[in-house]
Amino acid sequence: MASVYARRGILYVSVYDPTKGKTVSKTTKLQDNANNRREVKLMAKKVQAELDKKKAEADKNYLMHGKTIGEAFDHFLRINGNKHKNTIYEYKMFFKRFSEDFDPDKACGLITKQDIESWLVKVRDNASMAQNTKYIFYKQCKHFLNFLFEQSYISPFKLNQSVAIQQARIEIITFSDKQLKVIFDNLKSEHKNFQILLYMLFYTGLRPSSLITITVDKIDMVNRTYRYWDAKLKDWAENPFHDDLYPILEQRIKKIKEGPIIKYCDSTAASKAFRRYLRKLGIFVKGINTKTFRKTFVSRAAGVIDLATVSKLVGHKKISTTDKYYNKPDLEKKRKELQKLKGIESAE
Repeated sequence: MASVYARRGILYVSVYDPTKGKTVSKTTKLQDNANNRREVKLMAKKVQAELDKKKAEADKNYLMHGKTIGEAFDHFLRINGNKHKNTIYEYKMFFKRFSEDFDPDKACGLITKQDIESWLVKVRDNASMAQNTKYIFYKQCKHFLNFLFEQSYISPFKLNQSVAIQQARIEIITFSDKQLKVIFDNLKSEHKNFQILLYMLFYTGLRPSSLITITVDKIDMVNRTYRYWDAKLKDWAENPFHDDLYPILEQRIKKIKEGPIIKYCDSTAASKAFRRYLRKLGIFVKGINTKTFRKTFVSRAAGVIDLATVSKLVGHKKISTTDKYYNKPDLEKKRKELQKLKGIESAE
C-alpha cells in the first residue's frame, strides 16, 4: 500500500498506518528524478513493512490481553459512572443489543472492524427499529469502541463512513399562544413551587436541570441577574432576567428566604409534575414536555433578538445549533415577507 508521488517537483511518501486506520503522507524533501524515485520507493516499502509488523505485534498483544467483552463493558460503565442517568441507560440499552451478536464472555481481541461494520449494517437495515434507536446504538457503539481503543483492549481501526447512522430530524414542537393562555390562566390554583417552575421555564428558556440549580444567593435583584450551573458546559453561567420575573422572584425570595428557588429533587420530577398538570387541563399530547418551553422561548426570541444573544441566553455551545433548529420564521411572517416580492405586472 506504500506509494510515491510528486508535488511541485518534490517527492512524497504515502503509507497506510493500520494502527491509525488511515493513510499518511510525508515529504522526503528530495527532488523528483529517476534516482531519487528508486531510493524513495525502497524507503516507502521499508516503512510500510515496519508499520505492518507493528500492527501484527499489537494484534497479538491485544488478543493475549485476556479481558472479555463483558469485563471491558463493566470497566466502561465504571469510568463513565458520572454521566447523566439517561446516558447510562443508553449505554446499557446498546450493550444489551450488542451482546446478542457479541458474546460478553468472549475475548475483546476477537472484535474486528468487519464484525462491527456488519453489526451496524444489520442495525441500520432493521425496518422494525425506530431511526433514533438505531442512532443511539450507533453513537454508543462508537463510544464503546473508542474506549476499547484507548484502554488497549483491542487494536484501533476506522469505521467506514457508509455504516454511519444519522439521527432522525423531528419537527420542532412549540406552544401556541392559545396553549400558553390555557397553561398560565389556570396556574394560580397550583402550588407556588410549581408556579415558579413554569414562569422560569417560559421567561428563561433554560433546561429544568439548570433551573433547579438556582438558589436565592445566586439571584441579584439589584442588577436583575441570576446564576445557574450549566451541566452541558460544566460551568456556572450568568443571565439577566426579564422584567416580568422581578415581582415573581421578589415574592418567592421573601417566602423561602434561602435555598433553591425551585424545589424539585431533579429535572425528571419537574417534568412529571408538568405532564400531570397538562393532563389535568386536558391538553396533554405526546411530544409536549418541559423542553417545549425552551423551544418556544428560542423560537419566539429568534424573531426579535439577535441569534448570538439567544444562543447565549439558553446555553447553546454553538450558535449553529440555535440557527439550525430554531431560527424558523412563523407562517404569518413568511406570508408577509413573501408579499414583498414584485408581481409579474410590477416587474415589467
